[in-house]
Amino acid sequence: MKASTGVLRLLWIAVPALLLTLLPAALVREEARQVRYEELAESVRGPYWLEHRLVYDGASTNVGWYAFLLVVYRLFGFGLTTAKWARVVLFCVSLLALSTLLHRWMRPLPATAALVAFAASPTLLFLNRLTTSYGTDLLFLVFCLLLLDSLWRRSQAPRSRGSPALAAALGAVSMLGAMTYPAFLPALPFLAGWLVAAAPARDRIRHAAAAATGFLLPLVAATFAVRNRATLLWDPVERAGVFRGGGVGWVADWSALRSNLDRVARDLFSGGASYYFELRSVEFGGWLGRAGFAAVLLLAAATAWKLRGTRAVLATAAGAALLAALATSAAAGPPGLRRVTLVIAAFYLALAVVWAARTRLTSRPWARAAIAGALVLLPLHHGVAFSDQLRQSRQAVWGRERVWFAVAPTPRRALDRWLEHVEAGHPLDCAGLDTPGRQTCRYDYIHAALAGARAWNGHPPIEIRAVDPRTREVVVLDPAAWLERPIPPVGSHRRYREP
Repeated sequence: MKASTGVLRLLWIAVPALLLTLLPAALVREEARQVRYEELAESVRGPYWLEHRLVYDGASTNVGWYAFLLVVYRLFGFGLTTAKWARVVLFCVSLLALSTLLHRWMRPLPATAALVAFAASPTLLFLNRLTTSYGTDLLFLVFCLLLLDSLWRRSQAPRSRGSPALAAALGAVSMLGAMTYPAFLPALPFLAGWLVAAAPARDRIRHAAAAATGFLLPLVAATFAVRNRATLLWDPVERAGVFRGGGVGWVADWSALRSNLDRVARDLFSGGASYYFELRSVEFGGWLGRAGFAAVLLLAAATAWKLRGTRAVLATAAGAALLAALATSAAAGPPGLRRVTLVIAAFYLALAVVWAARTRLTSRPWARAAIAGALVLLPLHHGVAFSDQLRQSRQAVWGRERVWFAVAPTPRRALDRWLEHVEAGHPLDCAGLDTPGRQTCRYDYIHAALAGARAWNGHPPIEIRAVDPRTREVVVLDPAAWLERPIPPVGSHRRYREP
């Protein structure tokens, strides 16, 4: 009897998570074939330079993401869509972890309902289509919450001394999340606080030390692995470094902060129009999405009012959302929801708490059914939004880097053409490409794509050369040489810019 119950529970945990993985898989399969500026920087140039133990500049320091993709490319080979499918797999593993966590606290049906709401999030699905690290903080946060819950459960056992190994794992995963995408950073103080609370009172110092050790290890390893570690930690030219990404500096006044917050609100409720977030059907858009949003907030407030044991978790969700919104919107650079995705995590944490507390909020069957109906509004909106996102994914989005990949009907065929070009001994030359509008021709992207395709697909390295637009001399492209003498982009209105 126990064996059959265990198998049934395992099926409840695994099957919905695996089925929900079909959502991002469908978007990747149906989307228009193109590559964009940030995607090339994050999924091609970053891993290729890390292969040479270098980072391109201080704004290109999401080394956790680069290392993950580098492992994927070495194991499975390289293609321009490989990183997209790697994200689908990461999405699946994160859903399995989340499903495990939810089933620890709820019965199967409400646990599955909460899982569906998170997995069908329009924001998460949109960002998961990109080969950048945008949105990966949501996936890593799930792993952290599962480890934190495991530590808490271990500590509740009689005479338990907790588990320093779990604390160290939590610290390491937290650092990896921050090094994959800096939007994870606002979650750190709350994870640290809950770590202290979850550890046995008589053994908190040991758990804190283990967590700190695990937290620092990935950063120390990355610092020693990268040869230009000064650029990794802080690049004075870009005014950025690890944990900063593209956030160079801070906004100067309240009006700029308010404008950034307004952009985030529009990305959530009206329509995505910020940097790399062009989603039409957004998280809480339309009357159904806004009704679902309001229902969750009202029910969360009622839950906190009535059930004292839920207040700490709900306060954590509110505090994390507020800190993420203010801290990331205060950073200079293009604002938008891609930086503030921790707000999404905080909202679905509150939704999960309401689902878990539903039967304790009221004993009346009709009231419980009404609560469930209100909580289902959001997944219904997500279903409508997914159908629109599927249609939108088939439409190409303009990108400045398309010059190298517009010479053939698809980026893959364009890459094959340039591979044949350099394998025949011909140099790359931006002068032969059209750069309309604001588009530029850059050698760093195409070189990383060509050299990486050969290295990760089992071919011997070859010398890839290019024509320097400043002197018209043919030079050999190499990451180490690039640091000494970078070749500037070539644009349509000015053939080159001095570095």
